[in-house]
Amino acid sequence: MVRRSRSRSRGGGGALSRRALLGGGVVAVGGAGLVARSGAFSQSTATREASIDSAGDDEALVGVAVASVVAGEDDQELATITNNAGRELSVTVTLADPEDGEVGEPAATIGPDDEHTFSVSVARGIDTGEKALPFDIEATGDDSFHATMERRADVEAGEEPGEPTLKRKIIDETKNTNAAFTIEYDVESVADFDRLELDVENASVGWIAGESFVRESPEGVLSYPSSGHDGGAEGHTYTFTFRVYDSNGVVLTRSTERVAGEESDDDDGIGGADDPELEWFAVEDDSSPQHGTTLAVEYQTAVADPDRFGSVRVEFDTDADPGGHWADETIYGEGSSDTVTHTRDGTVGSTYEVTVAVERPSGVTVDSGTVTIESGSNETIDWP
Repeated sequence: MVRRSRSRSRGGGGALSRRALLGGGVVAVGGAGLVARSGAFSQSTATREASIDSAGDDEALVGVAVASVVAGEDDQELATITNNAGRELSVTVTLADPEDGEVGEPAATIGPDDEHTFSVSVARGIDTGEKALPFDIEATGDDSFHATMERRADVEAGEEPGEPTLKRKIIDETKNTNAAFTIEYDVESVADFDRLELDVENASVGWIAGESFVRESPEGVLSYPSSGHDGGAEGHTYTFTFRVYDSNGVVLTRSTERVAGEESDDDDGIGGADDPELEWFAVEDDSSPQHGTTLAVEYQTAVADPDRFGSVRVEFDTDADPGGHWADETIYGEGSSDTVTHTRDGTVGSTYEVTVAVERPSGVTVDSGTVTIESGSNETIDWP
């Protein structure tokens, strides 16, 4: 949401001593004593007499700077209101037609010589062109000061939405013959997204109950089963059925099968041009029989949009005990670049798979890389 306030120092302190015009219409000062027409406001009343100066919107008692907006985009700047009235003002901004969109926070209190920026989410499909989005501004003071005005913002056409898509990645977490999966999903180009439903069923036996999930976020991470694992279900076939809904019903459905414990490349490749990327990482082995395994991983990512960067996950997966996985570890780095260190006793001579994965704030993985290194080799492996 776009919203900011900052002080702007101006000379003069009379309540209505210099600027009596608000931007585009009629001003009445001192009840009914004086009426003038100019380019600042449509209606105003005040308790004190004032001199009437012709002023543009930005220099008026209630200054208004209108931005242009894009159809179909959220949280964009609509107008900046400046208080030149010499008193605290309560200002409300509303769209003339509620179907055109929604003002983020429509009310604000603005101190003398301060300004406040109002944001707006604009509906897709509204009329575009110059002054196509009308909105109303109302300002009131702690005395009888009152002003109302209408403004219009230019509207640019936004990008047309693409075909609705669902990208998903099913990660097999089966260990010790116990079946488990992590499911990542990302719904795109569903403007009125309502929810995602996922049904997971064991197609091999009837005694393992299925499980259903409902998520109201267009992207996220799920774990099946919620209990932790399905005991003794390694080798069983599981079906995953995804349904994406908008406010009118089902938009798309996808179904896939996975065999617990078997590798699969069934991955849609979540991520786009605006997502953070993994630039490189290096794994340095400093292990010894006396001190055990020490693996240091230094990584670097490229972040174009900070709002899409969540964290960096570093996974250490060793074959020291394939059944128990007691030596495996996952460490999260701090920031877009960092060094993390894994230490373990009793694993020198074992082979490690080291994976560095970049996540969005939702936990969805958008880029990753994996290398293999032997504990005790005292070598450094670079990726890519």
